Order: sequence, then C-alpha cells, then structure tokens
Amino acid sequence: RPSQGGSAAGAQAAQMYLGNIPKGISEGLVVAECAKYGAVAALSYHGNGGDLLVEGGWALITFGSPDSVRTAVMRLGRRSGLFGSAQPVEVRAATAEDVLRDQQAKAR
Repeated sequence: RPSQGGSAAGAQAAQMYLGNIPKGISEGLVVAECAKYGAVAALSYHGNGGDLLVEGGWALITFGSPDSVRTAVMRLGRRSGLFGSAQPVEVRAATAEDVLRDQQAKAR
C-alpha cells in the first residue's frame, strides 16, 4: 500500500495518478498496463459512489521508483483510447492532494 503519514512526500514521488478510468476496467488490467513501465508496488483504486467500476474512477499507482513514474506518465499520456475509453484518461504524477484524497477515501 502507498505510504501514509510522515513519509507521504517520499511515496508521492513514486506514485502516478490515473483519472477518468472507464467503467468495467479491473484493478488487474490497470496493474498490467502500468507494469509495462516498471515494478508496481501498490495500487489504490477508487470509483464514484463506492462502485469501483463506474465511469470516472481513479487510481494511485505506486511504482518501485520515481523513474518508472516519469516513464509511465510520458508514455501513457501520449496514448489515446487508453483502456478502450472514448474519453481521455488523465495520466500524471501524483500530487500531495491526490495522496490525501486517497487516505481520506480509505478512512471512510
């Protein structure tokens, strides 16, 4: 799982955010796609309304290194139709706000 607490800034450096993940995409598919760019240490997957498979789901992917995040963001960000989506999937390095949002969602 992504680090929590005082080490959140360090964990954030090795995390990528995916937003607007289309309905029907499994955690396994997200991990398989991301693993093409480096070792995936953890995945935290969230959907809207408590349903993990609703339109507009999001995920924080923790890689083994910040270099893997940079590579994944660069390559996935260029791909249209990621996960078969007609809408663009948001791909970027995770921010402190993303990490906080993830921690709050897990606490519910």
